[in-house]
Amino acid sequence: MAMIDNAQKVPFGAVSTYRISSALYGVAEDVLSWNARRTMAAEFRKLTPTELEDIGLSAASADMKDAGFFGRIVARIRHKVDTMRTVRELDRLSPKLLDDIGLTRAHVEFMRDRASLL
Repeated sequence: MAMIDNAQKVPFGAVSTYRISSALYGVAEDVLSWNARRTMAAEFRKLTPTELEDIGLSAASADMKDAGFFGRIVARIRHKVDTMRTVRELDRLSPKLLDDIGLTRAHVEFMRDRASLL
């Protein structure tokens, strides 16, 4: 059985051109992503804490979107403090009140465990 070699040779410089264009495309994607995060964070900073809460964010998580390394650490600590404060407030509620807002003690315990892992 004869084997037919139908593979064509790659034109000279095609691989290098592909790698360069791929790298430039990656850099462009990174810049566009950074700019989108930056503008989104600027919009988040314009919102009040109540408006942030309405869309499911805290001020700390909104800050985390564009913060540098240390800013993300600070934002994570703020988020943990906020979560623990929420857990303490939920602990004070009676089972009836928790049921009225659609939560159980198991939900509160889950939040407590989750906050301790952050």
